[in-house]
Amino acid sequence: MLRDWYLVVSALTVVAVLGLETVDLARKEQDSAAERMQRVSERLNCALDTSVNTEAFTESDCAGGGAHYRVLTFAEAKDQRQWLDLAKDYGGTYVSGDRWVVVPWPDSETPQVCQKLGGVLENGDSHMGMTGPVHAMGTGAG
Repeated sequence: MLRDWYLVVSALTVVAVLGLETVDLARKEQDSAAERMQRVSERLNCALDTSVNTEAFTESDCAGGGAHYRVLTFAEAKDQRQWLDLAKDYGGTYVSGDRWVVVPWPDSETPQVCQKLGGVLENGDSHMGMTGPVHAMGTGAG
C-alpha cells in the first residue's frame, strides 16, 4: 500500500514539474499574445519574424539553430482550439500549451520543443503533398 502511495506521489510530482513549464509560459491570464510569443522564442532561442497579428492570434516564423518554428499565441483558449481543429486537417505535428502553439520543422525538432516548452503533443491528419510548417490559414510552406 505504501508503495502505491509513493508511486502516486511520484507521478504527481512529475506532472507538477512538467506543468510548471507551461504555466511559466502563460504566467498570467492577462498576458498579451506578444508577451507569450516573446517567452516562447526565448525558450526556443530563435529570432521572431511576425507575419500575422490579429485580435485573436499572433503568428510568427521563428528560426534559429538550424530549426524553423511556426509560433502562434492566442488571445483566448477558444481561439487556440479553433485554430488547432482547423489546422489538424492539414497534417503536421503541434506542440500546444496555454494559449500558444508551436509547429516545429522539421518534425525531428518536436522532442526538443517539448523539452524546452512543455505542452501537449498533437498530430494532424496526414495528407499527401503537404510539406513544411503549417500556417494559420492552413497552407503549407515549401
